[in-house]
Amino acid sequence: MYENMVYLIVALVLCTILIAVFVALRWLQGKSDAIGAGSDALSRDALSYYFIINSTKSWANDVEDHIRAYFMTKSISAPNFLYTSRNSRGTDEAETALKEGADVIIAVGGDGTVRNVLKPLVGTNKVLGVIALGSGNILARNVGLHIPSKNLNHLHEALDVILHGSIKKIDLGFLSLNSAVEHVVLTIAGAGFDAEMIGATNDDVKRKFGFFAYFAAALKIFRTKKMHIDIELINPVLDAETPIESRNSDTNSSSNVIKLDDIQCRTVMVANCGKLPMLTLAHDAKIDDNLLDIVIVDTNAGLLGWLFLVLKIFVTRGREADSFAKISKVTRYQATRAKIAMNRDVLVQSDGELLGLYSQLDAKIIHEAVNLLIPKTKVDSLNTSTVVKYKEAEK
Repeated sequence: MYENMVYLIVALVLCTILIAVFVALRWLQGKSDAIGAGSDALSRDALSYYFIINSTKSWANDVEDHIRAYFMTKSISAPNFLYTSRNSRGTDEAETALKEGADVIIAVGGDGTVRNVLKPLVGTNKVLGVIALGSGNILARNVGLHIPSKNLNHLHEALDVILHGSIKKIDLGFLSLNSAVEHVVLTIAGAGFDAEMIGATNDDVKRKFGFFAYFAAALKIFRTKKMHIDIELINPVLDAETPIESRNSDTNSSSNVIKLDDIQCRTVMVANCGKLPMLTLAHDAKIDDNLLDIVIVDTNAGLLGWLFLVLKIFVTRGREADSFAKISKVTRYQATRAKIAMNRDVLVQSDGELLGLYSQLDAKIIHEAVNLLIPKTKVDSLNTSTVVKYKEAEK
């Protein structure tokens, strides 16, 4: 009888130890696989969430309360909150979050805020989330994220992606100006008219009317002086859509380089993705295709040329040759890198942030640079090879 009791106690102790080890292993697995694609049982409370909020926006004081209330309804520990400052605009805050052990860092604001927050995450195993509350929200449109209204309606739909989304590895562009420090290109960078339009946009009008404010600014500066550019495309894509002049240009087959000289234009843009509000700038641009899309725009005949340009983008997608080519022209190229030399200093922007006056741009793509949370419903429409489980992102 005594021996049976001893065996029973030993068995109970061993079972307790095994259960403790099992629970510990499940906790560790939950830490690394909590948001994984296709995972139904999510250990969401095992993760550390940091929301970095753009402090300059009118909704900044209310959004934290909404997020806290949402996490309470899910019975998950309250997340951490940091606010951007005038100097860092999100970068320092993201570095602080990483030092404090953040697993998921969520940028709350527009594309500029997202761009600044993700900088310290490049090349790490950490995950970026986005609550798109900017004027253009270009990244959100290109990966299918929910865009809440400025009064924070439908915010819970965006937060659902933070807790239940899949992770997608996305590309990033890097832009060197006059051989100086590199700038991140999350969505689109531009030189010339594109940047000047952003500079001419009134902040109050933008707060009230969003992306439409840029059209009002464009009317102010449509007579912007043209520039002449030389372009060197490294690893270009040559297909039926490639302009004839580039297929007949100075091509170095051994290094796969195309050089185009003395192109007259109003603006030149480098895009990591192509969808804008109401229109698509680069139809072939995908945020995970390991390519940059270079878009060159030229117009003549004053305002009439710009009107035909808009018509071209909306109706003909800017590709087909037509009788109005001399009035307005959109030319697109794809490559992994583009070196652009301009005949004068022009204003340059990246993701809506003005970078200054420069005459040389060197843009390159970095494939699968950041882990981004996207809706699970969007996985099938994206390159599934770049949709990964959280534990794979940690490697």
